[in-house]
Amino acid sequence: MDEIISGIECKVIDNMNRDLTLPITDKEIRDAVFSIGADRAPGFDGFTAAFYHQFWDLIGGDICNMVRHFFETGEIDQRINKTQLCLIPKITEPKHMSDFRPISICTVNYKIISKVLIKRLKQCLGLVISDSQAAFVPGRSISDNVLVAHELLHSLKSRRNCQSAYMAIKTDISKAYDRVEWNFLEKVMLQLGFNARWVQWIMECVKLVSFEVLINGSPYGSIHPTRGLRQGDPLSPYLPLFCAEALSHMLRKAERDRFIHGMRLADGCPSISHLLFADDSLFFCRSTTSNCENLALIFKSYLQALNGSAASYGWRSIQEGKTILQQGLRVRIGNGEITKIWEDPWLPCLPPRPAHGPILDEEMTVSDLWKPNIREWDPIVFDGVLNPEDQQLAKTLYLSKHAEEDTYVWAYTKDAQYTVHSGYWVTTHVDVQDNEIIQPPHGSVELKQKIWKLKVVPKIQHFLWRCLSDALSTATLLRTRNIPADPTCQRCCQEEETVNHILFTCTYAQMVWRCVNINFGSLLVSDNLEDNLNRLMELQKKDYDPACEARKGTYDVQEWIDTNATSPEANHDPPLSSGHSNEHTRSRQWIPPLAGWVKCNFDSGYVRGRSFTNTGWIVRDNRGKVIRFGGAKLQEAHSALQAEAMGLLHALQMIWTHGLRDESNRSHLQKSCIRSLFFWVSSVLSRFLKKMAKEIESATDLGDTNIKGVLVHGGRYFQYNVYGNLFEVSNKYVPPIRPIGRGAYGFVCAAVDSETHEEIAIKKIGKAFDNKVDAKRTLREIKLLRHLEHENVVVIKDIIRPPKKEDFVDVYIVFELMDTDLHQIIRSNQSLNDDHCQYFLYQILRGLKYIHSANVLHRDLKPSNLLLNSNCDLKITDFGLARTTSETEYMTEYVVTRWYRAPELLLNSSEYTSAIDVWSVGCIFAEIMTREPLFPGKDYVHQLKLITELIGSPDGASLEFLRSANARKYVKELPKFPRQNFSARFPSMNSTAIDLLEKMLVFDPVKRITVEEALCHPYLSALHDLNDEPVCSNHFSFHFEDPSSTEEEIKELVWLESVKFNPLPSI
Repeated sequence: MDEIISGIECKVIDNMNRDLTLPITDKEIRDAVFSIGADRAPGFDGFTAAFYHQFWDLIGGDICNMVRHFFETGEIDQRINKTQLCLIPKITEPKHMSDFRPISICTVNYKIISKVLIKRLKQCLGLVISDSQAAFVPGRSISDNVLVAHELLHSLKSRRNCQSAYMAIKTDISKAYDRVEWNFLEKVMLQLGFNARWVQWIMECVKLVSFEVLINGSPYGSIHPTRGLRQGDPLSPYLPLFCAEALSHMLRKAERDRFIHGMRLADGCPSISHLLFADDSLFFCRSTTSNCENLALIFKSYLQALNGSAASYGWRSIQEGKTILQQGLRVRIGNGEITKIWEDPWLPCLPPRPAHGPILDEEMTVSDLWKPNIREWDPIVFDGVLNPEDQQLAKTLYLSKHAEEDTYVWAYTKDAQYTVHSGYWVTTHVDVQDNEIIQPPHGSVELKQKIWKLKVVPKIQHFLWRCLSDALSTATLLRTRNIPADPTCQRCCQEEETVNHILFTCTYAQMVWRCVNINFGSLLVSDNLEDNLNRLMELQKKDYDPACEARKGTYDVQEWIDTNATSPEANHDPPLSSGHSNEHTRSRQWIPPLAGWVKCNFDSGYVRGRSFTNTGWIVRDNRGKVIRFGGAKLQEAHSALQAEAMGLLHALQMIWTHGLRDESNRSHLQKSCIRSLFFWVSSVLSRFLKKMAKEIESATDLGDTNIKGVLVHGGRYFQYNVYGNLFEVSNKYVPPIRPIGRGAYGFVCAAVDSETHEEIAIKKIGKAFDNKVDAKRTLREIKLLRHLEHENVVVIKDIIRPPKKEDFVDVYIVFELMDTDLHQIIRSNQSLNDDHCQYFLYQILRGLKYIHSANVLHRDLKPSNLLLNSNCDLKITDFGLARTTSETEYMTEYVVTRWYRAPELLLNSSEYTSAIDVWSVGCIFAEIMTREPLFPGKDYVHQLKLITELIGSPDGASLEFLRSANARKYVKELPKFPRQNFSARFPSMNSTAIDLLEKMLVFDPVKRITVEEALCHPYLSALHDLNDEPVCSNHFSFHFEDPSSTEEEIKELVWLESVKFNPLPSI
């Protein structure tokens, strides 16, 4: 491609490029709008150009801003470029897709941008496109080429010297628009001399397109093309002209070099070798063999450059398959007369190959190595031609006594017949470059062999084999195959969805393992799938059968079902594994649920001193029909009450797993249970009530758009529609508002406080009380920020009281507005010197000292949670994951973004201290200095590897903080790394900065520097002032972790917080 394009003449001069890239004017935009037909088909948004024409006075300003935004940034909103395909039949009764013509229905917003580009392009098109093209070029007419073609064809028919000397070839490109390769188009335009900014505008319009197909008027699917132009896009007729210019250049060059000879109508007339129309072309040359061959070569080169020839899928598949066959075919020697020793693969090795060594005669065949008229090796010739290695291989060949012809056979099967399986093996195992066997791409062969020896049903073996072969359609794998999918696990929403995550590291997967009495927390779940499967194999060797453990709890339930199967009316509670949890057996009539609902009954068996607890559950509909049932052997319970609670948790997990929602549960449970267990129960219960909130548009999509609001509730509130999200705030905050960002639990807009005339940020937490987890998170953050009053901690300015208490669903919290965050500064081109780094670090530590003194761990420190203003003032925000140090019962290792996670968290330690925040600060400190993340781990194992590569593998003394023996053993078995020299690793940092960084990044949290010690470090001596580093006078305490707290109780507390800012009017 590059060789073809490189010779194209640069025709676009500086003046043309300057005119093409001038700032867009409002007049150009208005002219483009009114050039679109008022009644043309509307895009997916339903708006026709008639709407724009009629209401231009109202919407013109917004439209101009939208168009200017594209030309200033070079980025187009993908929603603008969303296109619907209308299939227009070409024939009366279409039966195949090829019988339809796909017409693209673009939005008016896109057509405006496209029209502006076209109007500018037309000004220079005639100077760029050669005379052989007449279609769509201003000042030319396609009829010009028609007249010239008519004269040339007339000469071929009527003039004798032309009839015998020249010929004409007509070609037609089928689906011409669909065959335009984007890469080829872009390179041709750049070679022609177009400004890179102009080319970016064009390619942004071409590439960022998505299609929906209209079927019976309704849109279906989402297609993201990788080549082609849209029929219906105003730009599309002009862009193929540039591709054809490459062909025109090749033909002109061939004519200059006299490889082809164009046709002349008369002496003195210019030679004409080609005439190009829209998608048809005429070629003229001498009717000689050399002219034909050279013309065919030009066509072939052009099609290869386009990489979009019209070959069928079947033919292209055969061409691709040739390379596989060439790797595995071997010649079976018959008479040996046509097999060349030095060229054909006749030696019986893998992969098959010809003989090696000095070539004596290129045409020598295998039969030349035999004795005359006898199929035996001639020792003299044999030894003189072949090297010893090839001689040994040749002697293993069977030489037939019958004069059969040499044939090709497949070398990788016993019967010499090609199979798809063997072909696949060759493509994944044979290295064509080195002719060596390489390892399969996925999965341990030894572990796969163990799987096939497992005494389980075949479908389980096959499933495990697919897991190891990375053959499950996880979200991560789909993305590698260019299938748009959210890589995040849709269950826990914490990690990317990989096979290992689904089976082992996901919190839901670990719930399943606990149900069969496997506590993977104690086994230290690895981020390596093979390690986890090997651990399961080890458990099986110890006569532990998880499947058996899961089945034991279901035996009595199955017996009950079998007993009652013949009597639909016999709706008695099933006798479960053990009834020892009650002093007497209670027998009562089972009460069916309402129609359309199902009911889950469960019970647990408790026997004092027994090392396990049996539980069972059953789900039935309103007619008593069994929907699901199951049971399990759980860990030891210390009371009947705990046994019931464990059974409830197991039942909830199972019915959630089976896709049932909003189940009612009946049990013998009548009292509160142990707090830690019921925290889990309430967490699972909350998932039955929570509705998935729609993900709001990202801040980068929202831009700086101002959104106007309407007054509601008697003028006391403004209501906004922020791209489909309802945003309702009191009239104290005047419109317009400006969306500025989002987080996992909130959506943020900027507005103006009419009382103080200050810009503020309003964070909306949607459906904050749908479940207890989110409700407590909201209340905790409010209480905590109300308690913390410090210059380096973000301040709550208001909690907007809703119009009606009974409609209290969403929480709106008002914060001071900052200009940016540290993440954006680090990623920007803003220069940062050592003074900046000191000041940022000092403010982080100063704020953290105050937070820790309030008995609070932040647990999610990262650059994006550190806000900054233009004065470089820094404030710590996002306390959604914060906890007090006394809340040890509810600590979890699933905190802190992975790149900033301390080693103790990576090793599943739930007994951590404020040292985790210090580690995060150290990571942030290094990132500020280097402008790159310090430990950008891909997963837990990779994260730990990056840490130990820098600070060295820990010794035994540095692991004493880990209580788990398995965790200590795991770390000791990791590859050993020496400690790097920090001065060499961070050459831009001075010695005192490196010393502080080293003390922050210590593996053992006990030996890690504290916040107070860090503030006293010499690196911060210019800023450190003990009298200006206050501590919190009172410890923060949060008393609402008790599982007995309900969503309504928490909602009442949040309501009271809003009333403190906005007192109720006196009656």
